[in-house]
Order: sequence, then structure tokens, then C-alpha cells
Amino acid sequence: MSKAIKFYLYKSGSKLEFRPYHEDIYRAWVDKIEEGQTVEAKFKENRPMKTLPQLGYYHAVMLPFAVEGFLELGHDVLYVASVFGCDDEEKTTVDSMDKYFKGLYQGYKGLKKRPRKRDMTVDDFSEFISFLLKWMAEKPGIFCPTPEV
Repeated sequence: MSKAIKFYLYKSGSKLEFRPYHEDIYRAWVDKIEEGQTVEAKFKENRPMKTLPQLGYYHAVMLPFAVEGFLELGHDVLYVASVFGCDDEEKTTVDSMDKYFKGLYQGYKGLKKRPRKRDMTVDDFSEFISFLLKWMAEKPGIFCPTPEV
């Protein structure tokens, strides 16, 4: 069996057309399928994923700025997790701040699982950043530089 592939189509009138070079990928994959073999095809809307400038702002500006602000406020320990009677402190670092921010956003959105940045679209990530900028200003009083548009 051939490995799964991903290719993109766009709507042109009443039919779907291949993006440039994607028909070649599709045809090469189909050529590897044995005669009579059944395959599965899934279609979904292609949503634009977050941008490199968004990720750059979050990782190079927002997270370090938040860590510095929390440390200046005396929050060397970001949170304490208690599991089965054992307490585990999470020091204030860029990695722990990222987890903390995703947890805050999870509660704000009422999500069952912590959001993953890799699954966020441009709009999702913009909302995530806007929520965090507002939360940081209102709760701990940390005013992070806003992203350049």
C-alpha cells in the first residue's frame, strides 16, 4: 500500500482543478496502487496556517517579555501541580510560560484539550495572541509590545 499523500485542489466553475504540480504527485501515487485495490479519499477546506511573523512575535517577543515580567513581579515559580499527593513546581521559563498561556487560552475558549499551535490558523493564532496581550495587561499588569502589522 502506498503512503498517504496530500495534494491541493481549487474550485474552478463546477469542478476541482489541481494546483500546479499536484496532479503529477497524484498520478505518481495512483500508479503505485494495485489493480482492484480500494483507497480512501478525504476532502476538507484548506485553511491558511499561522504565519512565520506571528510565530516569531510569539517566541521572540511575547514569551521572553512575559517571563521577564513574571520574574520582576516575584513569580519565580509559575505554578505548582499536585498529582497523587506529589507537588511539582514549574519554574518560570519560556517553555513553562508557553504551557501556561495555552492552558489559559484553553479555559478562555472552553476547550477540552490544550490548544496546539501547529493546528492553529492565521485567525486562530491572532485571537490567541490578542487574548494573551489583553490578559497580561489586565491580570499581572504586564504590557507587552504589540506586534507590527
